[in-house]
Amino acid sequence: MLERSHGIGVEKRIGDMQARGSSRLTIVIPVYNEERSIPTLVTTCHEVSSQELIEFVIVENGSSDNSLEILTSELRDLENFRVVSIKENCGFGGGIAKGIQVADTDFVAWIPGNLKVHPQSCLDGFKLLLASEHYPEVAAKALRTGRPLYDRTATMAVSTLWSIMTRKVLWDTGAPPTIVPRRLMVDRDLPPGYELEVFVTWLIKKSGLYLLRFPVHYGERKHGKSRWNTDFLAQMKLTFHISNFVRKEMMK
Repeated sequence: MLERSHGIGVEKRIGDMQARGSSRLTIVIPVYNEERSIPTLVTTCHEVSSQELIEFVIVENGSSDNSLEILTSELRDLENFRVVSIKENCGFGGGIAKGIQVADTDFVAWIPGNLKVHPQSCLDGFKLLLASEHYPEVAAKALRTGRPLYDRTATMAVSTLWSIMTRKVLWDTGAPPTIVPRRLMVDRDLPPGYELEVFVTWLIKKSGLYLLRFPVHYGERKHGKSRWNTDFLAQMKLTFHISNFVRKEMMK
């Protein structure tokens, strides 16, 4: 459900968070072989990190290129950034889980490192979350805009299927960012792949949190190629994989 900001003590809530210590939102960004994207990614994140509410955890997820070296160089002397380096790639969900493990904030969010989603969207969603009358029992997740008809149709099909399978409304579960209370994620065996997104959306619904949805423009990848989204067959393979996960792990 889309929700408008009600302005319910947002500035006071932000002030209370800042008075308690440092950042109150950690944004986790896994990167894998994104050496060409990293300078732009760091620049855009740094613009957002001037907000005292935010810290970034960038997870270098076992890249085979120079991502770690470039990331280390770009982040030199920058505040509100941490780097987690993983020797062997542990999947999209695995990388996010590693980042969440080092977070100590009230809320965590994540976006991919391919520049399809601007990190400002995390802050925008977080402020909507703070304004919600359901705070603090609330999570937020984007609804993607700017996508071609084929992608929207495919999303409609799988959303309907997974919603029927689980008896929960699971619409556009692949839409980043996702912003959740950190307590929802700790001490859990999170799935290592792209099935993380549908799992967390289902977990939000199952736990009774209110899920706030907000529109986010989903752009084009600036550099490199997707590891999995290479053609129609690859998309179908991932869909079957996630559907099998839903059947085994979310219909119990």
